[in-house]
Amino acid sequence: VDECLTNPCNQSCTNTAGSYTCSCFNGYLPAGSVCLDKDECSNGEASCPANSVCNNKPGSYECKCLSGFDRVISDGSCQDIDECKLNSSICSGLANSTCFNFNGGYECRCDSGYRLESGVCVDINDCQPSNNCSQTCVNHIGAPYTCSCSPGFNLSAADAKTCLPALNCSAAQLSDCQGGQCALDPANSSSAVCRCRPGYQLVNATGGGKICANINECNSPELNLCGPVGLAGCSDTEGGYTCTCPSGYELDSSRLNCVDINECSTNNHTCDRVNGTCQNAIGGYTCGCKPGYSMGKNNSCTDSDECSLGTHTCNRLLGVCTNLVASYNCSCRAGYEGDGRTCVDRNECDSAELNQCDRGAGTCKNTVGSYLCGCADGYHLDTDQRTCVDNDECREGHLRTGCYDDSHCNNTAGSYLCYCPSGMRLKTDKRSCESDTPVACPKDGTLDNCTSCAMVGGSYACICPSGYTWSSSSRACVDKNECTANGASLCPAAALVSCVNTAGGFSCECLNSTYQQRSQAALCTDRNECSAPGAASLCAAPSGFAGQTAACFDFDFASTGLAYQCQCRVGGFKRTPAANNTCIDIDECATGIANCNASTGATCRNLPGDYTCDCPSGFQAMGSNCVDINECSTNNGNCSHICNNTVGGHLCSCRSGYQLVHGQECQDIDECTVGTLVNGVRVPVNCSHKCSNSPGGYGCTCQSGFNLQADGRSCLPSAACSSSAVCGFACFKNSSTGLDTCVCPNLTGWLLNSTTGQCVDIDECAVSNTSCTGHSQCVNLAGSFMCNCTDGYKISPDGRSCV
Repeated sequence: VDECLTNPCNQSCTNTAGSYTCSCFNGYLPAGSVCLDKDECSNGEASCPANSVCNNKPGSYECKCLSGFDRVISDGSCQDIDECKLNSSICSGLANSTCFNFNGGYECRCDSGYRLESGVCVDINDCQPSNNCSQTCVNHIGAPYTCSCSPGFNLSAADAKTCLPALNCSAAQLSDCQGGQCALDPANSSSAVCRCRPGYQLVNATGGGKICANINECNSPELNLCGPVGLAGCSDTEGGYTCTCPSGYELDSSRLNCVDINECSTNNHTCDRVNGTCQNAIGGYTCGCKPGYSMGKNNSCTDSDECSLGTHTCNRLLGVCTNLVASYNCSCRAGYEGDGRTCVDRNECDSAELNQCDRGAGTCKNTVGSYLCGCADGYHLDTDQRTCVDNDECREGHLRTGCYDDSHCNNTAGSYLCYCPSGMRLKTDKRSCESDTPVACPKDGTLDNCTSCAMVGGSYACICPSGYTWSSSSRACVDKNECTANGASLCPAAALVSCVNTAGGFSCECLNSTYQQRSQAALCTDRNECSAPGAASLCAAPSGFAGQTAACFDFDFASTGLAYQCQCRVGGFKRTPAANNTCIDIDECATGIANCNASTGATCRNLPGDYTCDCPSGFQAMGSNCVDINECSTNNGNCSHICNNTVGGHLCSCRSGYQLVHGQECQDIDECTVGTLVNGVRVPVNCSHKCSNSPGGYGCTCQSGFNLQADGRSCLPSAACSSSAVCGFACFKNSSTGLDTCVCPNLTGWLLNSTTGQCVDIDECAVSNTSCTGHSQCVNLAGSFMCNCTDGYKISPDGRSCV
């Protein structure tokens, strides 16, 4: 019969003589009666080239080149794609940029004179925050800056930066312009114009006259434009200042603002270049490792032994984990089969390779996780529990059914034969003999009561009926006690059966209920308790554990001393010692079987037939360990702006110009109303004219007739005054009256002298004794002031008192 015609197998069926075998296609593993897909990518069998990733498929796998690489047909390798050559206009969407190819991708980099900001290549303002022009710096888009001079001055041809007076001043006029540049007004030769270099201001000199002194812009919120406030640093220089940034930041094209450096994209990081990952963060970066690796010293990534760490997904109870480089392999324990994640009992009896029972007279019985060997009738197991040895039934005292005294025994493989001496033949019972040629019994009185005689060895002998023997004393055929004849029992095993003599015969009765008596030959054979009536109750399922019924396994009592055994599903259940043989749950947590790493916060929770490792909030279970959940990787941790992962949680923060509300939301700060932060203190924005709030920031605007200057705060007239106008800072032509009007840098900190047109610094320390209070000393600055604390005190958040 071809059993394969009924499709009994999950995949491949091979018909055999009297049976069939099931097998799995390539790429699959046997698991009981089904075939499971083999994950070649995780078990190390896959062979993929560099710059590719392995993707498992049902019954196979594929190697897919990473993004930015293409398959080479000749050798199957993954080669870098030069996107810049393939598409010359690939960077056309980013004006003022050039394409640069690198391994696995490309980058559009801004041209010289430009810098990438917010996805746009913007011109670098070379005039900010300082320059080498003696008077005015003029920025040019994508090109170096140039210098220009005020009326009355000419640009030096030697360096194209220094402004030289067109007409020389007198000695007295020069005394009022020490360290500056003095020139006669072209329209009025009796009037002199003193120009201090940018970053200097005209102040009274100690020995008389006036001198151009350096302005410390870092001490003035109006002049210090470094930002963001609280992050950027300011360093005063002669005639200017420079902005500095902390580690992880760099200055933008304006040279005023600190922006985050993406160390990962610029390869300016210390992460493992081969097996590591780099993730940019605000003001720095974090190093990680590729799957299968863990962080070591100096940000190096070493192979993770998932097997010893407990981070594998192999079956905890029936699986075997083998560590591989950057991965691991799962397999099943001996006696089980599957992919190592799912393991089921393997029927070794169906496998010619695994079944080591005697191929001749042996029998095989499968058990959970193993198997047992037995033997056919007439054989017994040798000490190796595998080989079957013939029973010599003819040997004195051995288990035998026996030949009668008048016959002889001949042992055969698995059995025996009775034969008779010359002149005799076997009777129909095949165990006793009778004469080949019966003769009349003599009438001499010796065999008067015998009904059948034979000549044996030249003498007359009485042939008694089967089960009887001639008694010379009784001169009659008397019953033969077969159970004691020749000192050997005619029953198969004296320890298991009892011989009972009967008139003219005997019977063998089984002494143990584990045996049943065969109808023929009076042999006792092992009783299969698992298939007997009522066997279902022998191995019952415990209450509340439906589907976990213990399996009943019958045993050869003669070989093992066991009648039957209830075996529970391996791992998670155990058989009760009580007679009901039920399966009860094993509490792996209480017995110490469970593997939950308490040092990582994992706690064990028992389950029916299993257990699980629970983790505290903010952590997730990975094998036996609890690992931190990076909440920022999912929906940015529900943060409006910046998510910062912490151990067991996360914190939200906001970009500059916003404040955190409700722990997650970022709300715009109206700097025009509340001011801007300077060293943790909110100070007015100091726009010369008008402040306009915007999302995340603010801007200064000027009234009609004025233009906003490079500092983003000051307003200067847009219309030129007459050449005769002399102003200390700037001249404004009033569009309504047409009159020239002198103006100062901002509305506070300076006072306009209407007679001379000069801007005079207001000494806030002299006009108000309440500017600085509480152990502080007022220091006047150009256009402003600051408070210094005496020894042992520090400035308070209001910037005006010391604590």
